[in-house]
Amino acid sequence: AKNARGVCPKQHMSDVTKVEPNWGKFKVNAKVKCLVVDCDYRVQKVTLSVRRSLVKSELSRISSLNVRLQGTLSHGVVTGVEDYGIFVLFCGGVKGLAHVTELGLSDGEDPK
Repeated sequence: AKNARGVCPKQHMSDVTKVEPNWGKFKVNAKVKCLVVDCDYRVQKVTLSVRRSLVKSELSRISSLNVRLQGTLSHGVVTGVEDYGIFVLFCGGVKGLAHVTELGLSDGEDPK
């Protein structure tokens, strides 16, 4: 899109989230290798990540529900925690629910 904006949120600036990003390492007009996390065509916005663990990852990227996903390992972000499981957001805006029985918790352990 001609007027699309690329945005790299703070949580995607570094693998270390408890530390402020090193803003000095990013220079205007410098080339940077990044991962497209999501595209919102309605507002012409592209969400990017420069997190090394994501950019260099060899794990599959779930970007559509139109492919076979069973057994696929991928990076995701926990967006919600309930008694019955966790909600996960994958690259491309794909959302999923991991049931509490699939989380590897001890019997009776609460995911919260």
